[in-house]
Amino acid sequence: MTLGEKKVNIGVGQIVYLLSNKDIKVYPAQVVEEINRKTLSGSETSYVIKLPDKNKSEVHISKIDAEIFTSAEELEEAMINNAKNKIRSLLDAARELESMFDNVKHNVSDSDILIRDDKNINEVVETQQKKKRRRRRSTAKEKKDEKITVDLGDGLTAKMDPTMIDNIGVSNE
Repeated sequence: MTLGEKKVNIGVGQIVYLLSNKDIKVYPAQVVEEINRKTLSGSETSYVIKLPDKNKSEVHISKIDAEIFTSAEELEEAMINNAKNKIRSLLDAARELESMFDNVKHNVSDSDILIRDDKNINEVVETQQKKKRRRRRSTAKEKKDEKITVDLGDGLTAKMDPTMIDNIGVSNE
């Protein structure tokens, strides 16, 4: 019998695994009958399987809307490959959408903020050590009072420490 693109041998009594095409579920089934037909156009082998439902229904394998696997390992490999392909597809679509952004900077560190405006200003903020020292010195209320809100245009705002104004336009590079 051919399952998908591969030729497989299935025996009566064997367990096969059905990966549903309708929903993401796997069902075991048992092969209960092998049917060999010889016609003028050639030979054909088909199978009847028993499903794990209340009635232990028996159906012709061709009536099942599922991919059929002869081992759990083979099924697992196919499912992992399907997941990887879906993930790659989602990431490729996201990468295509990146083209709508200007001034893209990848792998931004915690101490870098990229501001998108007409002048392409990169604002460098304090290092993690300076932030920790300032946190230790100031109380929560003082911290709140140290921040101001700046309108960046196009509906964007940023909270900023006014003591850092002198560092605008300064780069670590």
